[in-house]
Amino acid sequence: KWMTKNRNIHHRGNEIVPCCSPTQLAPIQLLYVDSNNTITQKTLPNMVVEACGCM
Repeated sequence: KWMTKNRNIHHRGNEIVPCCSPTQLAPIQLLYVDSNNTITQKTLPNMVVEACGCM
């Protein structure tokens, strides 16, 4: 869904903004080869949207 910003609290003309946003985020696991040619695992937080809600 989309709505014009003039329906929100913040007025900046007729900008188009989403009316929903992430409400639940999850980490993602990343494997990569570092500069020492070692396979490294890293967890990046808040990278996967698991649920959305209306603003």
